[in-house]
Amino acid sequence: MYLDENSKEISLKEFKKKCASNQLYDCLTYTKDNVVLSQVLYTYQFGKISPQEYDQLRKLLIKDAGINIQPDQMIVIKKYDSLLSYEREVELHKKHVRDYKAIKAETDSVNKIYPYKRKLLIKQHDWNKEIFDEIVSQWTKDVNSCIEKYEEKYEEKFNLKMLFFHMDKPSLEKEYKDFKWLKDRGVLSEIFFKYGKLHHTLILKPDGEYFLAGGHFKTYYYKRLLRNKDWSKYKRDYQKSLSGDYPNGKGMFRFDYSNHPNQYCF
Repeated sequence: MYLDENSKEISLKEFKKKCASNQLYDCLTYTKDNVVLSQVLYTYQFGKISPQEYDQLRKLLIKDAGINIQPDQMIVIKKYDSLLSYEREVELHKKHVRDYKAIKAETDSVNKIYPYKRKLLIKQHDWNKEIFDEIVSQWTKDVNSCIEKYEEKYEEKFNLKMLFFHMDKPSLEKEYKDFKWLKDRGVLSEIFFKYGKLHHTLILKPDGEYFLAGGHFKTYYYKRLLRNKDWSKYKRDYQKSLSGDYPNGKGMFRFDYSNHPNQYCF
């Protein structure tokens, strides 16, 4: 079954056309009540809960995360679909070694026949528990640096709390020393992160207004949302970008060909 962004059933042809029509659409296939659905969804989304619901969620997060969140603070939540797993990485490395050997054997065979020597375009790299631990340690340092940067160093600009949760096995958390994950009781997934991997970052204001982001959203656009209480202009730009009046998008929703850095806080 194919659905548009309003959950209305459409044909496969309409679905493909819609998916390719606007960069603000993201098309996912998922299972609901044992039915496979392919739906047009929004990569970015503005929404609103009531101030009372914000306060209820704030108190729940205080209890579950063990941190203090003031009633006037924005809440920023980052979701990870998977955690680093040594066992998974070992299997990936085994595949890497197999691929390397196969490509090297093919390259060596070709080089025996032809005078022009083909270059080997893949390198074999080492992998062990020490390397894995270093990667996890660096990730933890980077994320803790983000928390410090936005909660403390930029206190005059941002009044917020940052939280992180994941959708992977709880047992994998033991690899992340000196880092505390938020335990989601299902509330965040039910209200905000409804469609699996679609969205990864939530900004929630005390008045209940919120913004969900998927894809590569620039850090300086996040900062605009965090600095400004009034999102009216950004919401207008979003609607104009959806309408098709601006084929390349408008404002922070303008299509950007530049790369997003690998290390970023949101």
